[in-house]
Amino acid sequence: MISHGLKLAAVAAALSIAAPALAQEKLILTSMSPPNSANSKFFAAWAAKINAAGGGTIDIDMRDGNALANYGNVYDRVVNNVIQIGWSIHQVVAGKFPLTDVGGLPYITPDGATGAVALWRIYKAGLLDAEYRDVMPLFLAPFPAGNIHYIKAPREFDDLRGLKVSSSGRTQAQMIDSLGGAAISLQPQDLYEGLNRSTVDAAIISWAGFAPYKLQEVTFFHLEGALGQNTSMFFMSRQRFAALPEKGRNAISDNVSEAQTRAFGAYFDDQAQQSRAPVAASDKHKVVRLTAQQSAAWEKRFAPVLAEWAKERAGGEAVLAAYRKEIAGLKK
Repeated sequence: MISHGLKLAAVAAALSIAAPALAQEKLILTSMSPPNSANSKFFAAWAAKINAAGGGTIDIDMRDGNALANYGNVYDRVVNNVIQIGWSIHQVVAGKFPLTDVGGLPYITPDGATGAVALWRIYKAGLLDAEYRDVMPLFLAPFPAGNIHYIKAPREFDDLRGLKVSSSGRTQAQMIDSLGGAAISLQPQDLYEGLNRSTVDAAIISWAGFAPYKLQEVTFFHLEGALGQNTSMFFMSRQRFAALPEKGRNAISDNVSEAQTRAFGAYFDDQAQQSRAPVAASDKHKVVRLTAQQSAAWEKRFAPVLAEWAKERAGGEAVLAAYRKEIAGLKK
């Protein structure tokens, strides 16, 4: 007969063996990108690094595609703990990130890496705190400059008169209006169908977002300029983060930094170059850049849009000034 003491010891041993498995928490991350795409690989590498650092306390399980979330609902899915880590475009989350939108304004951000660092610094300085009460950004980055991708060559390519153009936010819609176009709200995953069905005549999107949505199949004239772009974040809810084991929290915190944000922005810059190259080399496509004179004229048209952006947001003028200052310092 086994003594009572031996029984207790056996139970304790069994619990000690089972404890690590019971303590491990699964965090579902959705890439919202096609499997084996460059985005998927970039996010998977980050997740693997966190899993290794967590020492078995957390397991980030990455899911590709839009089955679990899309840009229109990913914020709510993360806040409601349906998924735990998401990738979101700020401009698509209506009303939540009016100040973070500074990174998407035209004629300010020179490239994704510079914009990412500037955006991260004003976030760390507390200027965006009101927008991140519920969620914690893991890294931030604007996409590289937006370009206008047309189904076919426009009659006059230095304005948008008579054209329907996709818009992903109010500021971008105002830019389109200032150029004479009609802004049509479309989420990124709907651009292909919108262009294919001529719901819109053109789309404003960075080269970085061009190839993942196969827009080279439905647009053939491309106008480059220092247009505004969307900003994006990898994020999780603060409540869910706080509930993680200490080692799991540390694994994430140690990989949430300005350096990681810079890498995120640089990744988009690289993807933009890779996406542009085959289009520019193709006989089926024509890539045109605004002349210096045309670019100056567009910047002048957008000046009232920037002024209104700063005026209509509480703290907008201070955030715009701080962002411009960071960009200027980084460009030196």
